[in-house]
Amino acid sequence: SSYLPLNAAFRAAASHLGAVGWLNPIWAAISILALYAVARRLWPDRPRMALAAALLLASSAQFLITAMTAYAMSAHLALNLVWLWLFLRSKPLSDAGAVGVGFIASGLHQVIFHPIFVAPFILELLIARAWRRAAVFIAAYAAIGLFWIAYWGLLYRWMGIPPSQAEAVGGAWFVSRVLALLSVDLSSAYQMAQSLARFVTWQNLLIAPLLVLALKPAFKAGGTMRALAIGIILTVVAMLVLVPSQTHGWGYRYLHGLIGSACLLAVFAWARLVEPLDARGRARAEAAFAAACLASLVVVFPVRAIQAYSFSHPFAVADADIRASKADVVLVDNWTALFDAGHFVRNDPFLRDGPKVMLLGAFREQGLTRLCGKYSVRVFDANDPAAKGIFTSILPDPTRARNASQRQLAEQAAAKSDAAG
Repeated sequence: SSYLPLNAAFRAAASHLGAVGWLNPIWAAISILALYAVARRLWPDRPRMALAAALLLASSAQFLITAMTAYAMSAHLALNLVWLWLFLRSKPLSDAGAVGVGFIASGLHQVIFHPIFVAPFILELLIARAWRRAAVFIAAYAAIGLFWIAYWGLLYRWMGIPPSQAEAVGGAWFVSRVLALLSVDLSSAYQMAQSLARFVTWQNLLIAPLLVLALKPAFKAGGTMRALAIGIILTVVAMLVLVPSQTHGWGYRYLHGLIGSACLLAVFAWARLVEPLDARGRARAEAAFAAACLASLVVVFPVRAIQAYSFSHPFAVADADIRASKADVVLVDNWTALFDAGHFVRNDPFLRDGPKVMLLGAFREQGLTRLCGKYSVRVFDANDPAAKGIFTSILPDPTRARNASQRQLAEQAAAKSDAAG
């Protein structure tokens, strides 16, 4: 896997407690509390700004719906905000805590996301000539980055797996993977425009306009506000160059860890707009703010929830059908484009329960013949009644031709299994 292990480790721990479904909601709750705490530290004499930031986050459809998934992004958001709260305390013990949180956040999923969030704050330390503190964070994140880049190689050695039997991993693999992803063209720009449009329209209605208004004064103000803005810009640029399409996700998941940054910047802009108003004007502005939060919750969120359900439900039905199969092996045939077999080719990590699910296209003919001769087999593809509603398109003829012999063998085995059953 190209994913780092800590999100899976958190999920494993939660599953042992029988609470895996609660893990991302807990991360979401931590995010709201941490965002409130950060805003209180930034504006200690203005508690309403902290409340406003928490309301913006809590009324984001992307934030709420992602918290219902297994994605690592809810943890990214929570840990980024906890890190920021510790960093803003500016004490040796809290800096040590921030480094510890940074180690966990960097190992959740992909190593790149958390360091991009942190880098502008280290830059601010350099600008402020806080040399010792900057040096500590630079050294710490260099070590963190090197550890997680080398993680799979270290793990293989610890498990005694010879390099010849393992996939290429480590620094050379990381560099080659990044180089393979480096590209910017018109399609990248188009995909990123789509992603940003999704991000904007899945948030509280006020976040996008206030974020735009915040950018110039944030750069002028410097410090934390500038670092928050740079973190968002850096992430967008990095993803434009590396992975402009998120493939799957609600809103734009690659910016999910920075929704807290967007909320803080939005509140920063809101305060600048409201500050010149008299008491009556402020009361009206606050009423409008509350109305926008309410509209985000009772209009935007339900619409997005229906869309998420409509997209996910056919996959859930198909997956449940596969898991309930009486066959020893279910072969998922990915002969149609956009029929994402990765959703279905999943097994208990200890191979204890249910049918073993395998990808038909990954077999060589000899291995498939042996498998089908030994076990009862079912073929599952986009034409299966249980796959109804999953969007697909037919692959070109040459691609289908390559799968023809595998398909024929699998269908013959499935027919024998049906006859025997």
